[in-house]
Amino acid sequence: MAAQDVGEAEEISERVERDVKRQAWAGEFHGGLLPFGIDGERQIVKGKLRYVRFWHHTTDAPRVTDAVRRVLAGESLYGIAKDFGMSRGR
Repeated sequence: MAAQDVGEAEEISERVERDVKRQAWAGEFHGGLLPFGIDGERQIVKGKLRYVRFWHHTTDAPRVTDAVRRVLAGESLYGIAKDFGMSRGR
């Protein structure tokens, strides 16, 4: 029975991995926390609360865009974080 359980666990793992890859290639959200700068609308779909629509957060998205531009221009992460009022937690 243990061998059967191991085989079943491997099959489930492979199926989940395939689905996560499929969702990533399709650009679909596959759960977890939304990325910073993104907001979403949730609705109950097939008995589960799911995100059904996404958009750029009106205040966070411009800050993310600015931070990315500054990193690509060679500014330090420390300087950018300081400008955003962030500091290293101790």
